[in-house]
Order: sequence, then C-alpha cells, then structure tokens
Amino acid sequence: MSNYESIDGKWNVDDQEKEGVHKGKVWLEHVETKILALFKPDTENNESITEHEVYKIASKLDIPCAKIELVEFEGRKGCLSHHYNLHYEEQGKDLVFIHADDLYEKDDMVTHKSKDSSKNSLEMIPEMTLEIVKERISVILPDVVNMLFLDCLVSNRDRHGYNWDLVMDDEKGEVVGLAPLFDHGYSLEHKFDEDHDNCALPWTDDVELTHYAMFEMLSTDYPEQVKSLLEKSAKIDFIEFVQPRFNKMCEIFERVIKIDEQDKSDEHTEPSKPEKSSTERSEKDESVPEKPIPLSPKPLTNQSVADEQQKAKSERQKSKPTLKERTEMANKS
Repeated sequence: MSNYESIDGKWNVDDQEKEGVHKGKVWLEHVETKILALFKPDTENNESITEHEVYKIASKLDIPCAKIELVEFEGRKGCLSHHYNLHYEEQGKDLVFIHADDLYEKDDMVTHKSKDSSKNSLEMIPEMTLEIVKERISVILPDVVNMLFLDCLVSNRDRHGYNWDLVMDDEKGEVVGLAPLFDHGYSLEHKFDEDHDNCALPWTDDVELTHYAMFEMLSTDYPEQVKSLLEKSAKIDFIEFVQPRFNKMCEIFERVIKIDEQDKSDEHTEPSKPEKSSTERSEKDESVPEKPIPLSPKPLTNQSVADEQQKAKSERQKSKPTLKERTEMANKS
C-alpha cells in the first residue's frame, strides 16, 4: 500500500498560478522554500500512483523528470509534481520555458517570442518529427530519444505538445535543452488493445506509430543510445505491467541489430566474378590455382577446413545468451 504524506500547513495555494489548472488540480507554494508544485488529486484510475511509479523508473534511467510525491492535501489524496524551474534558477541562468506545441505552425499563432525579449525563439515548424528535431533543434535530440524510450517502456499515450517543454536562453532567444519530463498519468494502462497503443504525436511525416513501432525506429536510428538505456533498464525491478514490455523491446532491439549486421555484411560482400568460358577454363592460370569442385562428401581442402572453423565459430556465437536472456538473468540475480 502506498503511503500518502500530509502536507497541510507546509504548502499553501498559490493564487498567481492558474494556467492549465483543471480537474481539481491546484498550484501550491511551499511555505518556507517558496518552490512551486502542482497538486493532482487522485482519480479512479490511480493516476497519482502511476505518476509516482514512472518518476521512479525515469530516475533509475537517469532521465530528468519532475519530482513526484504521494501526498494528502486538505483531505484529498493525490500526487505533488514539483515544478522544474528551481533546478535552473539555482544555476543563475536567465531561462524561460515553452511548450513544444508553441513551435508548431498555426493559423492563429505568430512566431513565439520569449518573455521580456523581442527576439524570435525559433522558426515555426509544421509538426514535431524526429527529423525536424534533428535538423532544427539538435541540441535536444538525445533527450528526446530518452523521452520516447521512456514513453515506449511505460506506454505513455499522452505526450502531446503541451506535455513536454523546451528550455530557452532568454537573452539569445534559442533552445538550449529539454525540460525535465512531467505528466505521466496516462501510462501503465492495462485496459487497451496493444494495436492501439499509439504515441500521442505521430513523430513521422505520415504514419501514426504504436510505441513498439516507435521503439523499432529508435533502435534502427540510435542503436548505441537505445542499447545503453536497455542495459540500465535491465537492472530495474519492474512492476508487473512494465516487465513484459521491456522483454518485448529487447526482442525488437535484437532483431533490428541482426538485420543491421546482415545489411552491413551484404554491403562488404564482393560481387561474384563472371564465369569463364570453356576455352578460358581450359587455359592454365598459374597465378590463381583452380579450386576443387565441391563433391558429396566435400573434400577436405584448406578452404573447406576454414569454412568448418567459421561455421563452428558461428555456432558458438549463437550459443551466447541474447540481450533478453542476459537481462532476465540480471533481474533474477
């Protein structure tokens, strides 16, 4: 059973923070430190517990995420989502935060301008795709890959343009990072068809991706980063819902890597030489001795011995535990 700590008397309602407050949510200010946090009352789907579980997973993966606490405020149980601005204020930087959705091209929106600055923050973009991130705001690409990996792992279906923020240098008017992640209440959900486990944003030009399809794309384009995240994930004692998803992601990654290795092998395979005519075959070639024609059983030439050695090496490679098997052993240990 989850423990909810009473915060009455420690936090007060902050009347100046009204944006985005609905469904009983309320911004609170700590009495002593003056930091802000959003109180979210619990729902019938236990979203506060979900938020807390995803926060713990993100922390173990070293993915920056808003701190989540299970609390009771004025007789209501829920979670407290700390505002991430404190982290940046402590660094003494003049930064502002904008929703990713504020960068989209819209008929009723002009180019976003950062607070207290006349400089344009960024050229507007038609939609948020990984290709757009890579081309125009590459500084956040590794963090976006981390974010999407986490979403795939916990099946977060609510990562729309207002549920992740960009950090901007107010003086330079440019994006400098991705804010810590927040709002994971629509994750870890059992009541949906796996075929409809879609990302909230398409992330590609013309295809709506399921989380597994998204993960396959990440594994193909960013294999080293994904491998590192999987290795970290293997050390986590996941709750019941996440473990089978992690196992499936390991299988997808193994398959993608095998295909990639096969493609690279094919690229380095020398093209076959055209067959010699009967006249050319009859002429003696001193420089390249003619190989014996394979028979059944195959004669033990130096070449065939080498082939057998290579085959044995391949069999030994196959006998090594896969990433999935290694992760299962790591979880048991």
